[in-house]
Amino acid sequence: MALGPWSCSGPALTIGAAALRDHEWARGTRDALQRRARELDAVLAAAGVSGVVGGTGLFRLVQRADANKVHASLAAQHIWCRRFEWADDLLRFGLPPHDRDLDRLARALASFE
Repeated sequence: MALGPWSCSGPALTIGAAALRDHEWARGTRDALQRRARELDAVLAAAGVSGVVGGTGLFRLVQRADANKVHASLAAQHIWCRRFEWADDLLRFGLPPHDRDLDRLARALASFE
């Protein structure tokens, strides 16, 4: 390992092992993440952020020429997305955990335009 071993508490190991054995929970979690990712995609598209260039079940990477301005506007509204020093046209949006958070992001993006 390049970083070396990372310690993990006994309770965390027990919970993690139980989660890995619970195939129904894992399937439900994957389905919920995919559903939330589609909802995030819809919010981004409705706000004109249509340049999804990558992502996973946990985040979306979007390309937009004014990414730094979008980032600053969202940050001023206490919404954090990741910007990259090496690519000023990329933003990474994590999946909002709750509907209210997704709605808040939609309102913030709408106010930007």
